[in-house]
Amino acid sequence: MQVLVTGATGFIGSNVANSLARKGYKVKVLVRSIEKASRLLDSSKMIFLKGDITDSSTLDKTIERGDVVIHLAGRYNEPSASYTMYSQTNVVGTENLIQACMLKAIERFIHCSTIGVAINAGSPPFDESSPYSPAADDFYEQTKAEGERLVLRYFRNEGFPAVVIRPVQPFGPGDMKKVKFYQMVKKGVMVGNGKVKKHLIYIDDLVAGIELAIEKKGIEGEIFILGGKPVISLNDMIEWAAKELNVRVPRLRVPVTPLRILSGAVEKVCKPLNLSPPLYRSRLEFFTKSYFFSGQKAETILGFEPQVHIREGIARTVKWYRENNLL
Repeated sequence: MQVLVTGATGFIGSNVANSLARKGYKVKVLVRSIEKASRLLDSSKMIFLKGDITDSSTLDKTIERGDVVIHLAGRYNEPSASYTMYSQTNVVGTENLIQACMLKAIERFIHCSTIGVAINAGSPPFDESSPYSPAADDFYEQTKAEGERLVLRYFRNEGFPAVVIRPVQPFGPGDMKKVKFYQMVKKGVMVGNGKVKKHLIYIDDLVAGIELAIEKKGIEGEIFILGGKPVISLNDMIEWAAKELNVRVPRLRVPVTPLRILSGAVEKVCKPLNLSPPLYRSRLEFFTKSYFFSGQKAETILGFEPQVHIREGIARTVKWYRENNLL
């Protein structure tokens, strides 16, 4: 089976592409930078194709009849980016890719969405039937919700063979976005009281869930939430990280409210200057927002069962950070 992966230089995408290649799939990756891809991916086991989902002229020659397309490319975590910039990638880019796929009669389109599209209405545990409720001030969540709806609309109206995956928060070796959290634990400083609930998934389990979505028959048009076990508190995460770092659990807890006010002010100053703020409000949600999900549908239909306990995943992650001189 031949698989095309977009977003293959990202944390999830690089792990997906390398895993599929190791397992004998014929892997193609659509990347904007061949140089960056060469540092993260095994070029001896896959084909590198230079292109960009926002430029439809680069897509036609990358897709072949019968391909499975895993769409992981997206704009994320760019506080200075406008709604239009997010939409150009997460909505227009997704539609460009869909239209190119429809011309080639692909086997399946696996669209990676986010749990953030449906966590702001109702109470946890959320599931695949929870209503769309992207945060009004979050361009990422808004455009990912639009992109997901677009994919499912093509399924309903055109019979497009799409499946939607919503991962909970992934983590593991290679994840550069959470290094600061572990650095804070090491320094003995933390934000908030740590009582919020966190639902994580170790990267190997997420990759395994995506691979199940490649192989499982008759799941077109479905949405699947992929989550690890168990659901934990942020304090659990802090305690386990501290143990692996051989430090005491942080005693200094910085109140959230002053940081929220400060980050809002910093964002206002940086945005007109087109600068990425060193501190911004959306990052604080990690310390303040509780959410967790039901994984029943993925377990029942895909046969998905996470194998790596979150505590073990944290141990492996800390080990990798240390080996790479990040802690």
